[in-house]
Amino acid sequence: MNQDTRSLTAGSVCVDKAAEPVFAEEQKTWWQYHLKTFRILLSLFLGLLLWEIVGRLSNPLIFVPFSQVVGAFLELARSGDLWRHTYVSFVELVVGFSIGAGVGLALGVVIGVSEPVRDMTDPWISVLYSTPYIAVTPLFIIWFGIGITSKAAIVFLAVIFPVLLNTYAGIATAERRLVETGRAFGASNFQIFRWILLPSALPSIVVGLRLAMSRGLIAVVVGELFGSLAGLGFLIANSAQKFDTAMLLAGVFTLAGIAMILVETLKWIEHRMAPWREATE
Repeated sequence: MNQDTRSLTAGSVCVDKAAEPVFAEEQKTWWQYHLKTFRILLSLFLGLLLWEIVGRLSNPLIFVPFSQVVGAFLELARSGDLWRHTYVSFVELVVGFSIGAGVGLALGVVIGVSEPVRDMTDPWISVLYSTPYIAVTPLFIIWFGIGITSKAAIVFLAVIFPVLLNTYAGIATAERRLVETGRAFGASNFQIFRWILLPSALPSIVVGLRLAMSRGLIAVVVGELFGSLAGLGFLIANSAQKFDTAMLLAGVFTLAGIAMILVETLKWIEHRMAPWREATE
């Protein structure tokens, strides 16, 4: 064996030994792969256990055990009241959110690409966005009654501005060099918007939709607390008047479950529309 062969063999051994720890780190046992899930389940179990203990030691008018909340939830489900109230709140949220998000997205795009429109609408946006929607909720109820229409209008007001402002911010912060390059290659305004501005603004738009979803759900509850005949906000207010803490918490947890499902749905939509963001995070 000559010197070059010995050097090549020694180098191969060194490379193999150096690669062994990396290969070993990439392998995970079943326990390591499910460790995160176990920690989440353990955290939930300990939290609910603490809730049960504290609830049994507390005044039932102030705080109740988790088992009573589950019982109240099952009772609502059996009687059909849970589905009726959830359906009303869900319709109010979906109608108001769909219209508010659509209008906010369209206005955000127009304001982002047109400076004259931006200058004309800026004072109105500042005034309306700084006005708490809870302050105009009684006015909406007077205008539209205590039915679904007034709650959808409140949700619309709560949703439109987060979507509008985030859409505008996403378009305004797009890379100018990309826009200039597109124009240099003869791209039309629509092509620049479709292939440069919209992909750049998409992360901001999704953030705006997430914020709008949370604000919309709060607006539903606020509107139903002021005046309604059904809905989860009505259920919570009615339970509070009866000092039924278990039923009240069952309504709160139903709202939390709806919010979680809707937020996860928006995350899935973001992944489908912008899969490159997950790859770069």
